[in-house]
Parts: sequence; C-alpha cells; structure tokens
Amino acid sequence: MRSGFVEREEAIEKKFQHDNEIQFKVIARRNRLFGYWAGEQLELQGTELESYAAKIVNHTIRNPTELSLVEKVFDDFQENDVPFTKHQIGKQLLYFQNDAQKEIKAGIAI
Repeated sequence: MRSGFVEREEAIEKKFQHDNEIQFKVIARRNRLFGYWAGEQLELQGTELESYAAKIVNHTIRNPTELSLVEKVFDDFQENDVPFTKHQIGKQLLYFQNDAQKEIKAGIAI
C-alpha cells in the first residue's frame, strides 16, 4: 500500500506534466496563428503563406523568446514596407497567445 505522500507526489508530477503539455500546445498554436497573420500582412497567399507560417514556428525552435519572434517579424515587415511597430507586433502576439489558450482549453485546436 502506498502512502498518501507518494500518491500526492505522483499527482503533482502528473499535473506538472499536463500543464507543460498544455503550455507547449498553446505556444505552438500561438506561433502558427501569428505566422499566418504576419504572412497575410506581407500579402502572402497559398503555399507561400503556409511556408512563412512554418518558418515562424521553426524560428521559435531556434530562438524561443517572444522578443526574438517579434524582432523577426518586424525585420520581415521592414524589408517589405509593412508599417507596424515592434509594439504593435507584440500586441498581436499577445492577442494570439490569448486566442490559442482559449482554443486549446476548449479543445478546438490541438
């Protein structure tokens, strides 16, 4: 028979693992939504839009900070004369963060 302490420890570990999995899904979804939004601002369509969104997701694997992601998109916007500030881009990232959290919690997105 296991002690209450061991059971509690296992429950905490499972919750930690579950929370990390949810957070990973939220960030992945956020980055994908953000990549599509940024690509649309660059007037990309079809496979170019898909490719750009994937590029944004892959960028976060190598550079996992939100600041790096905002700077990447800002640089792309500057190169293509898309008039957004870093602050505006950061606000969009936050918007997609909230959107992704709602979608994941509702089971809409995986």
